[in-house]
Amino acid sequence: MMDGRSSPDPNSGSGQPINAGAPEASAGQTNQQANTFFGWLQYINYFGLFSSTLNPDDLGQPSTQALQQAESRIAEENVNKQKGRIMTIYMCGTGSNALDATRYTKYWAGELVSSLYQITEGKNYIHKLIVDGVGSGDNDLPKLWVPSHLRYPNLLEKALGIGIPARIQHILAVIKNRPEVQETREIEEIRKQIGREPNITHINICGWSRGAAAALELCHKIAADPELKHIKINLFLCDPVAGPLQSNHDNRTVAENVENIFFIYPQHEMSAFFNSIIPTMPKNCKAYALVVPGGHANIVGNDNLRTNNKKKIEDFDLTTVGWICRYYAESFLREHGTKFDETKTLHVKISDIVKFYETVKLNQKGYKETENYPYIINQLAGSVHKAVLGDAN
Repeated sequence: MMDGRSSPDPNSGSGQPINAGAPEASAGQTNQQANTFFGWLQYINYFGLFSSTLNPDDLGQPSTQALQQAESRIAEENVNKQKGRIMTIYMCGTGSNALDATRYTKYWAGELVSSLYQITEGKNYIHKLIVDGVGSGDNDLPKLWVPSHLRYPNLLEKALGIGIPARIQHILAVIKNRPEVQETREIEEIRKQIGREPNITHINICGWSRGAAAALELCHKIAADPELKHIKINLFLCDPVAGPLQSNHDNRTVAENVENIFFIYPQHEMSAFFNSIIPTMPKNCKAYALVVPGGHANIVGNDNLRTNNKKKIEDFDLTTVGWICRYYAESFLREHGTKFDETKTLHVKISDIVKFYETVKLNQKGYKETENYPYIINQLAGSVHKAVLGDAN
């Protein structure tokens, strides 16, 4: 199931499960201002995305109808998409890269984005592609199809978002099969293989953190390109965050070529400059959202409090939120045509997910404790997680 790692146990824990999902909604109305985390939850609820507000002190019963709808949608096969090529793109978060799939000391079962890339079937550059996050080293720079930036210290890259434009341009070059660097034998062979494949009709993108924000920018680039604007896109975004001074129209709005989008947001992230982006939605895009307890990295498989305090890790099981997010990521991408090695995916049902939520409730205090462990400093004002609402603020 997990490359030798322990598989999730849906039978652990007890208590009442929390809201397990959200009904489908089209978003085209005007954005409203929201100053607090729960304020923007109410804003989302205005569009019918939540059956109830998620409150850490009053966890609600999941909607039976929502569970049935989710299970039904997961079982559907979209045969129309098989007429063309589907490409799945993975965009890592700040400080994270493709190697995090096996960095078990940091991500106890592997980081979500890189792990899903590893188990996605098909050929690299043809059916799947991954780009490293800013500030994660220069492992992928020699493989970029565009001139890469100079090497900067990782801390500077993280602060300024250096490297995002180059990786977006790299993805565009691969999609077009048109490298902007001198062709090596490897690139030449990849180009020949791409040339024998059907044209891309759909792209699925999974991103976390700055990678999720960059995914929003990438969609605008694709929509604005005459050669690519026909491509339809599905997005699975784990807490899109732009970072300081990096917020702009393209990462605060969803492009018209996006058909479906699933957001996951953490409830207890209090670090400065980690305001979650809730982008302005186009009229015909179907939007889904899920808010889970914990911090920015808990949703992608980190189960600690950003410290080496083993006592806190032993006192609370912070792994379950990562399993829940992985379940939804696999289900969403699979539904929209991504092919996985199913011997390495999660084999759980909606009923198991409800049991996961029971375990989450038992560990609420542990997830909430992440508020006291910011990456650098806590956000400058307010006692609840803040968000950026599209072009509204």
